[in-house]
Amino acid sequence: MLLRRIAVVPERLTREHYEKVARDLSRVTAALQTQVTRDLCPLWHVEATVSAFTNIEDVPLGHWVVFLKESIGEADELGFHLDSHNQPYALVAYDKSWTLSLSHEILEILVDPSGNRLVAGPSLDPKHPHHRVRYLLELCDPCEDSAYSYTIDGVVVSDFITPHYHDPQGTSGARYSFTGALRGPRDVLPGGYLTWEDPVLGAWYQLNVVQKRAIKKLYAIENARSLREHVNRVTPPPAAVFHANSAKMKAASNRRAAGAEASAAQARALRSLLR
Repeated sequence: MLLRRIAVVPERLTREHYEKVARDLSRVTAALQTQVTRDLCPLWHVEATVSAFTNIEDVPLGHWVVFLKESIGEADELGFHLDSHNQPYALVAYDKSWTLSLSHEILEILVDPSGNRLVAGPSLDPKHPHHRVRYLLELCDPCEDSAYSYTIDGVVVSDFITPHYHDPQGTSGARYSFTGALRGPRDVLPGGYLTWEDPVLGAWYQLNVVQKRAIKKLYAIENARSLREHVNRVTPPPAAVFHANSAKMKAASNRRAAGAEASAAQARALRSLLR
């Protein structure tokens, strides 16, 4: 299996934030590597490395880059993109939920690097329940809210769908997202969304559950190199999706601090062996 390589690089941060990221990034990418190897790979059969680099010049050729920026100028700049050679990259804003956003983008890039994978299934539209449609494979969007996140060594990471999510119908004992938060095929949790094309109607639609369940017709997608990039532009995630569950974020921060304290104690013990 061809190994996929992800590079996480802080870029254009303030000095204060750059120094903080430099201290945290190794621990965060180690947790994300665990998520990819332990949680993602057995379900999606993807093998990948997640590495931290403090400078873009240090990234070896062949890595897909996720940039951490101080802020994102326009809402449609967030998330997934393709470069001039059709290679994926992503932009993540450095805020209090940056590890959740980082996990989200890495998982989606690894499973669908082009952002164009479609999966056939029955329509969710109650007006056209018998239509056969094509769903955009968005690994984290149906369960992207921080309420459904989980932690690895105190690092908050995103829940994600399993291949069973696109089964024709639900079956007993099947798991539809890694945490089990999704209850069946094509379920969408509060704060999430799911996008599809209806070839009979010749249009794209989205079930969006930000405030209430609502199906909306999207603008025509024409000549888009990446369907996911286009959808990200028209459906930027509201800040509340990633920031709402402050209690969970605070608990994760406390666990991360406890882990750092334990690591420091271990480091002191190991250094004593070198004297």
